[in-house]
Order: sequence, then C-alpha cells, then structure tokens
Amino acid sequence: MKLVFPTALLVGSSYAQFAAFMSDMSMVGWTESSPDGSKDEATGTVLQSMSDVSMYSEILTAAEESAEQAEIVEYRKKFEGIYDPNMYPYGPLHDARVPNADDAMSDPISLPSPFPLFNNAFTETVRASSNGLVILDSTSMIDSSPQDFSNNDIDANFVAGYWNDILSKRHGRIYMRVEQTNTTLLEEMRQDIIAGFEDFGDLPGDGFLGNLNYAFIFSMWRVTHFGAVTGEDQKQNTFQMVLTTDGTHSFLINNYQLLQWNKAVGQTEFASAGYDIEGFNSGAFPVGSGTADVLNLSATNTSAVITGRHVFQLDNNPIAPNSHPCDVNNGKCSNGATCVEVGSGLTCTCAAGFTGVTCDDIDVCGAANGGCQNGATCADNGGVADCTCASGFLGSDCSVADPCENASSCKNGASCSSQADGTFNCACASGFQGADCGTPINNACDDNANLCNGGTCTDNGNGGYSCSGCPTGFAGNNCEIDTTTLIAADTNTFENTWPENDNCGDSNPQGCLGGAIGHYRPGDAIGNGTCVITFPQNVAYFHIFDAHIRTDVIQSTNAWAVCSANPGFEPGEDQTFSYMVLFDNGADFAETEVKWNCTTSDEYTYAVYSFPQNFVQADGRSNIRKIGNQFDNIVTVSLGAAVANFTVDDPRITVTSADNQNFVLSDADQTNADEIWFQFDYLPGNFFLSNTVGVNGN
Repeated sequence: MKLVFPTALLVGSSYAQFAAFMSDMSMVGWTESSPDGSKDEATGTVLQSMSDVSMYSEILTAAEESAEQAEIVEYRKKFEGIYDPNMYPYGPLHDARVPNADDAMSDPISLPSPFPLFNNAFTETVRASSNGLVILDSTSMIDSSPQDFSNNDIDANFVAGYWNDILSKRHGRIYMRVEQTNTTLLEEMRQDIIAGFEDFGDLPGDGFLGNLNYAFIFSMWRVTHFGAVTGEDQKQNTFQMVLTTDGTHSFLINNYQLLQWNKAVGQTEFASAGYDIEGFNSGAFPVGSGTADVLNLSATNTSAVITGRHVFQLDNNPIAPNSHPCDVNNGKCSNGATCVEVGSGLTCTCAAGFTGVTCDDIDVCGAANGGCQNGATCADNGGVADCTCASGFLGSDCSVADPCENASSCKNGASCSSQADGTFNCACASGFQGADCGTPINNACDDNANLCNGGTCTDNGNGGYSCSGCPTGFAGNNCEIDTTTLIAADTNTFENTWPENDNCGDSNPQGCLGGAIGHYRPGDAIGNGTCVITFPQNVAYFHIFDAHIRTDVIQSTNAWAVCSANPGFEPGEDQTFSYMVLFDNGADFAETEVKWNCTTSDEYTYAVYSFPQNFVQADGRSNIRKIGNQFDNIVTVSLGAAVANFTVDDPRITVTSADNQNFVLSDADQTNADEIWFQFDYLPGNFFLSNTVGVNGN
C-alpha cells in the first residue's frame, strides 16, 4: 500500500506536526505473505509462487479519524444492547491503523524499556502478526494455524490473543500503539492486575506492583477469518492484546468483547490463546483455548474480576510481601510525620512545627511568623524566614514604611520606585528632571536651531526631538540624506561587476565565479511587507546585506523573498536593498534583467537573517525574527541539508533533532529578545543558502 503524506504536513506552517508524524507508529512497515490471489480458497494454504508484499498504513484525515472512532464507540456501547467495559480505549484517535491484510507481519517494534520474561530473560523488541500473535523478539513468524503451546515448531517466545487465520481485508480493522503518556489508563491497568492477583495489593504487607512503564496495545475490531462469506451478516471477532510491565513484573492482558467464529476455512484447529516463553507455557489456559469452547472467552475470566478479561504473568520474579515504600521505618518520615504512598513512591505529611522531605527540618515560619511584621507572609527559604510584605511596607522583615506611599516623594506626575532600605527613585514625566522631578528641562529644539537641516523640529521631552517637513531633496531622521544622490526608485542597478577568474584561490570555493554588487530602492517603504527579487536564471550564491529572508513561504531556486524584519536598520534610512550575487558558470546577466516585486500587504510571519555572510562556506550564523516579536512556544527550523554543531544563544531554549537537519526549539516564548540567534557548521558537500530554510511556530 502506498504511504500517503497529508498535504497539510508538507505545506505551510506544519513543520512540527510533520516531525511528530514521522515518529508515529503508522510508519511501522508490514509484510504480507499471502496477498490477493496467492492463497487457496478451499484449504487456506499459501502458494509460494507469489512474492511478499511490503505495506504501510494509509494516513487518515481528521474527519475520517473522527468518523471511524465514532463507529467504534457506538459498537462498544450498543452492540446487543450491552456496554462492555473490558476493552481499553482503541481506534484511530488513539492508535496507528494497521493495513488490512491476510498473513502479515510487522517490522520490529522497539519497546521503551526492557520487558521482563521467565528465567530472567527479557526482550526490547516485539513483532505483531495479523493472525493474533505477538512475537517477543525480532523473529519474523507468520503462521495461520494454531499449535499446542507446550509442543510447537515456533523458535521464538510469543503470546497469543486469538491465534487463527484472521482476515481483515473484507471486514474489520486492526490497531496498535505503545502507550506511555496516558498515566490514567496505565494506572487503570495496574489496578486491574492487582484485582486479579491476590499476592498484589496497595495495603501494607501486600506484594507491590509499581507504576506501569508502558503498554503495547494490539486491538482487532470485527475481524473475520479466511474464507468468510462477504456481507454484513458474516461472523466477526473483537478482541485486544496488551503487554505491560513495571520493569520487574510483566503481564499479558487479553480482552474479549465479542467472539462469533473459532475456526477459519481450511483449518483443522480451533483458535487458541496463551503464551510460550522460555520453556514456560499457558497449557490449556485460558479455559477453552484450542477447543470449540474458545468462543466462551468473552464470557469467562482468568486472574480478573470481570468477564472477557484474561491476565497472565509473563515473568517468575518473586512477589515480595511487605515491599510497600511506607512498610519499612515509616518511609524515613520523622518527628511524628505520616507516611503516604504515592504510586511507587511516598510523601511525608509533617506534624506541626516541622517541614522538609522527611520532616526533619524545623518550620522557621511556625514561631511568631518568622519575624515578618505588619501582616507580611512568611516562607521557609532554606531554613531562613523569607518575608513577602503587605502593601505599604518594605525591608527584609517588612518593618520599613514604603516612601512611595507619600504623594510628595516624586513630583509632576513622575513614577516612584521604592528601595528595600526606605529610599526611593523617581522616573520623570516628559519635560521634567531632578531627583524628585521638580525641575523643568529646556526644549531640545531651542538648543540647536539646525537639528533638522532646515526641517521642522518638535521637542518630545526629556531632551529628545523629532524632525518632519524636510526640505525638498532631503530625507532621513534628521533630514540629512540628500535624495538627489540616491538611485532611482524601482530600478535595479549594479554598482560593480566582475568576470569569472581562473586564479582566485580559496576566496571563492564555488569556482572563481563572476558576480555583481546590486542595489534596489522601492518607491515606498515596505514596512512588514515583502519584496521578491527574481534573477533571469539560477545563481550560484546570493546574500542581501541588512535584510531577512522569509522562511514561511516556498521559494524557488532563482527567486528570494526579502523582508525588513529588523526595521531599526533594515534596509537603511534611504530604504535601499544592497546585495551580492555570484553567477553560475557562463550564466551572467545584466542589471536590467533582474526583477523586483514589492507588496506591503504581504507580511512575513517568520524570517531568518540572510546568510552566509562569507562565501567561503565555512560555517553559518543567523537569527530568527517573528512579526510582533512574540515567539511561539515551539519553533521548528528546517535547514537545506544536515549540519553539525547546531546551537542557539539563548540557554532557556531547548533544542532537539532526530536527523541534524530538522530542529525543534522548545520554550522559545521564554526569550525576551527580538530575535533568536543560532549557528552551525556546514558538512562537506552540504552547503546551502538561506532561501532553503523553513521556520514555523506552533
């Protein structure tokens, strides 16, 4: 089956979603040994003339997932008017969809941590079979005919939920996932296990089962058998296999909701359930396995308190009594504290006057509020009272009156800030100065009549000014730019060009190419908008000075989307963009062939500063800008090729990457800077330019 990538994961602002998608269980491959036409309809025998077929799941849209999940929920609630609670949540909103198949085996699936087995063995890998088996290592085994668990030809540890010739091509679906994050569900499984094993419990003296690390959940919904008649009245089975562990003990939980068939066409054996691990096996358990009574598994139970659930311990590690954290020495809780178990750990509830993890520290705030005065709040800071003062008071013990409560401390509308020692500072309003802001300041424009070079000067207080109404032929903050010397607006010019050179050494690793220094001045300032520069043909190198390259749009190899993401100096007071370009071998062109298109309304969202600043291509350093200067919590950076030593300057930002080309910047919204600086080293042969960089937020 062809793997289909949703369009939304490849275009626009979904780099983070795409990275998450690539690590999803839906990427696990499956190999089908009996594709359509390669299996005998009468006997179920696989014909060897057909080649194995590799498959992946088709990715569903959000609407398709919701519809499919609703169908499963409705089936659980209303089939035969019974709500059956023994199946743990499954379906497309929880799991990866396994491709519809006949006799298929998954690729090896890595478990998050070792899974204990009998005889101190363990596995870190499983492989799932569409015939109701899970192999507990990387062995590939596709067997549609069940065998005796105590005597079989399978050279691997395995467990079975409903082992027979299952077919999901004509009806039904199969799902799987490794559950780690839903701690509520894992705790539910833990309590279900404790309820069925009398040696486990949550009370002192009981054997202890810790928090479950994860669960591998393999669910089959309304699947039929090989040779089943097509139609809505065909017999169907719905069941689920769960492998879970706390790191010491491990379990198989088989859940059965509805069983209607027990043997496939061409089979002589009834379906079976159980395990065969390191010489240990489940024998005839659960009761009915391997017989016609296997249909009763949904109405019986094994080591469980509800019908339809059968639980088996897969390790022989001792279940030690008196192993709860609070059983020994009150969990080291001292000074009359109460020990309370929390999962596999504990917490100490201290008696009055004591504090700390084990309640062996004195509560410094317990006596006279720790010395905090005037209604202050006391907090223990490493054995020292830390006072949070009430309004109107200052100092380490809140005994000092706040001077800013006196309206005469700062004058003329100034803002007052208090110091812990009872002193204060004033931030003066416009037009005033002095310690208490009681002294007016002179008009800045009166001090120098020619500040604006003949334009109109306006005083804005605190000694500042602004210029407007510049004389004809002048512009700039101080009307200092002689516009008669500027290049013509909306015209691309080359200030300097040079030909190809056969003797240029290491200064141009692209191969001694010809190039030019170009300039362009838009007719109007672009603000947060975009200018697109287009060359008549591909170029070897492009760098624009004092400007950013947009990273939230798709760019072609001969066009760059340029924006003024740092208006403090981009592109300069005269609004002229300047750039350097290196021509491809034998592909030079004239200044009139370069086209610019500027649109003030086409505003950028994310952009990077143009790089590399040196064309030796030794390393790269740039910064990321976001319009409005408020970064998203997650920022995803996709580079043009894999790099080495990728870092960001801000230590509050965490960087992760699976391939050293796509990087996830977590907690990016913690930065208080206008940009995020990053740098990296180019790998040999992996040089790229800034128009191949993608940056998006989430």
